[in-house]
Amino acid sequence: MFDSFYSKNMNHDLFRWKGLSKNGLRLFAFMRRNPGLTISQIANNTGLHQKTIRRKISKMKSAGLITTNSNNHIRNYSIIDNPDIDRAAVILGTAGAGERQRVRHQQERKAWRIKQKFFKNNINGIITN
Repeated sequence: MFDSFYSKNMNHDLFRWKGLSKNGLRLFAFMRRNPGLTISQIANNTGLHQKTIRRKISKMKSAGLITTNSNNHIRNYSIIDNPDIDRAAVILGTAGAGERQRVRHQQERKAWRIKQKFFKNNINGIITN
């Protein structure tokens, strides 16, 4: 089910929690390889629930990543050619989320080290007194 697109883009801002998330990445990668399927066909092949697929497809449509073809009230969905996932991340408001998380985690680790050092110094002072 996973392809090189999946492994190359699994940490992209578009596929963060507030964006398309991991299920969105699974769906996106699957739809790139299998264009023109209905929601029920996608659900049968991916194991994702139809509601999840509908939600993700709605976000993908709003970000300009999907085309829809209707035939006799049956909708078939496809990923557009050469999708701009950076632009889609901006549209969905997740652009830069990964970098913000890295900076926040770096600050939290630094604060933790300072607390640990302070705690260790105070414990040593209590023990020696």
